[in-house]
Amino acid sequence: MGINTKILKKNQGLILILILFVAVGGLLFYRDYSIKADKDRFEQAKASIDKLYSDIVANAGEPANAEKSQSCGRAEFKNSGGPLSCLVRIAFVYAVKDSADATDKYGAVQQAISKYGDIFIKTFSNEAEVYPFSALADDRDDKEIGVSLAEIKSGMGCSIRVVYAHGEDLSHRLSIGGAPEALSGSIACQDGAKAEHYPSTN
Repeated sequence: MGINTKILKKNQGLILILILFVAVGGLLFYRDYSIKADKDRFEQAKASIDKLYSDIVANAGEPANAEKSQSCGRAEFKNSGGPLSCLVRIAFVYAVKDSADATDKYGAVQQAISKYGDIFIKTFSNEAEVYPFSALADDRDDKEIGVSLAEIKSGMGCSIRVVYAHGEDLSHRLSIGGAPEALSGSIACQDGAKAEHYPSTN
């Protein structure tokens, strides 16, 4: 039996502890790395919708109101919490005079999507069915456009939702100072998450 074999046999317990320590350390490092990489995906999506929103504002003007939010939560099931997901979102609202004004404002959204084809890929849209906007018929009438996007760098699914409606019927509930008609919108990206990167909604 060689000297190396004797040393290994004598220190077998210490070697096993060292191997276990390295393995646990490696797992913790990988976990921290994967959580950081996951958070970076959401930050990338957030930066992309910020850029898209900035271009909308540059073309349509400052909205009457806007808010940015980031949150995480679980879809609740009967006996346990569902899968964790996080959301990054910008909501905005414009007071508009009529359907022609709303049509012009939404044109800025279309231009921004077209401009950033290297950031977003459009995967679905019902624009052809709704746009240009027609006049609102009564207090219950509204026009809604939905656009689905894929954010290229993060691989995240995103959406743009824009509603032309009477002021009191706005879906995003942002203040517009009593304007009779408004165009409200939201740009959002959401996906499953490895950790609560933002405040919880649960």
